[in-house]
Amino acid sequence: MIESGTPISKPYLKRYLAEFAQRHPAEFSAFLAEKDEDADRVRDEIVVFLTPELDTSRSLGEVFATALCQLAATTELPMSAPGAPAFLADNGLWLTRHGVRTVSRQLRRQGYSAIPRLVESLANALRDEGRLIAPPAGSFWTTIVTVGDWTSSLQLLRLDAAAILGQALPTLASRLPPVAVNVRCQVNT
Repeated sequence: MIESGTPISKPYLKRYLAEFAQRHPAEFSAFLAEKDEDADRVRDEIVVFLTPELDTSRSLGEVFATALCQLAATTELPMSAPGAPAFLADNGLWLTRHGVRTVSRQLRRQGYSAIPRLVESLANALRDEGRLIAPPAGSFWTTIVTVGDWTSSLQLLRLDAAAILGQALPTLASRLPPVAVNVRCQVNT
């Protein structure tokens, strides 16, 4: 326990927070999920504090992929579950608009201020890097998503899972629930 008013070093605090998150994942996740202004401010400070120095040599797609993996490892970006904002299927990594905004917010918290605020602009940037699989018209695919017994029609951004996640793909896939996810595209007009 850190005593109030005790001076501590940055490396010690990073270790303390990382160990707390590892030993008490439910409590740490509950804190990260709190929806009040003070919790948001503190959470943003912790995320920025725990994030390594920003590497501006990385492309938008690379930093987007890193943030997506970080969020998928927590409860902030549920994946491949009924009603989730993201789905990993055999035919790609699919994100709802909410999922894209969640990743964008994470990047802004980490200090990446040049992230496009409009989902369509971000989609265009990812398409330019070859990480987005675009439909015949627009950025979003009209899909029917089935996860177990749950089925829904959704507008989803389709990312090339291997291009966006790279070596993190097997690790991320192993963390997901063992349920079949089927994303079927409809004809966009």
